[in-house]
Amino acid sequence: KIIERIYYKEIGHKFPMRRIMLLEFSQYLELYLWPNFTAARISPAYVMSIVMMINEKFRQKVPVWKVFKEKPTQVALFFHAAKEALKDINEQFSLKEQTVLLVFLIHCFNSLEEDVVRQHIQHTVSLGIWKCLLPSRLNDLLSK
Repeated sequence: KIIERIYYKEIGHKFPMRRIMLLEFSQYLELYLWPNFTAARISPAYVMSIVMMINEKFRQKVPVWKVFKEKPTQVALFFHAAKEALKDINEQFSLKEQTVLLVFLIHCFNSLEEDVVRQHIQHTVSLGIWKCLLPSRLNDLLSK
């Protein structure tokens, strides 16, 4: 209940930067959200709260995925919930929330070097995407 209250009353659909920064400063993700994340507590507000804090960590350029490595069994549950939220993105979420979810997805794709992310996201990037690249671009990417 407290997560829903913080999300809907404090953050709302506006995502005020100062409040999000305050939550990050108080280690909301590390000390409250992630340690208490269970299948019974999954809700749109809970998933969006975690996503919002991940995005804030990326914005501040601080390590993001370390906390997830501490409870790897819950990572699959979280990524499944996040993917479900992305499936219903137009029906369930405001435009601002949709933007937050898409930024999170971009951060995940940019973090494929992290084992904890790769094993849950990599299967969404299929070989078909690679086949659509221009040959020069493909060679450039493969040479890196």
